[in-house]
Amino acid sequence: MKTMAILVGAAAIAITPAGATAALQGAGAAKPAAAVDAQAVVADVQRILNENYVLPELRPQLSATLAKGLADGHYDVSDPGVLAERINADLTAVAHDAHLGMHPDPKQAAELAARPRGAGADDAPPTPEEIRFANGLNHGILQLKVLPGNIRYMETIGFFWGGRRQRTSTTMR
Repeated sequence: MKTMAILVGAAAIAITPAGATAALQGAGAAKPAAAVDAQAVVADVQRILNENYVLPELRPQLSATLAKGLADGHYDVSDPGVLAERINADLTAVAHDAHLGMHPDPKQAAELAARPRGAGADDAPPTPEEIRFANGLNHGILQLKVLPGNIRYMETIGFFWGGRRQRTSTTMR
């Protein structure tokens, strides 16, 4: 969960005020609300994928695709949503993975940036917000059943860890 939160926030982290972009100011063009540092976003996405992507054999291909998109100017856009769409399209073309993607989220980016270094690591203790999220979704378990023939059925939307919790039910016994 934490790794995906980092990937989701990667695009928004590199959003800077337009006033900080000298090239935009010097060009005399109308200033957009924000400029995107595509190089920083791509570097973050490459690093995260190279360290964490579940299919290690695809990591070099994903990185090369992102590097080519950057070199070709495909990511030279001012809208973070457009940048995310283009990066997602390139990643999907290589990995064909519907779980892989990102979207800009300035609120989440600000929250991630405000955390102490290492707070988002996979082995870091969960934050109170992560605990509330996990508890609210029953840690990702939607239903458990015993089907005919003593077959166990578990419907999930993922697994979310929210720290230790007192057992309040005997459902899983």
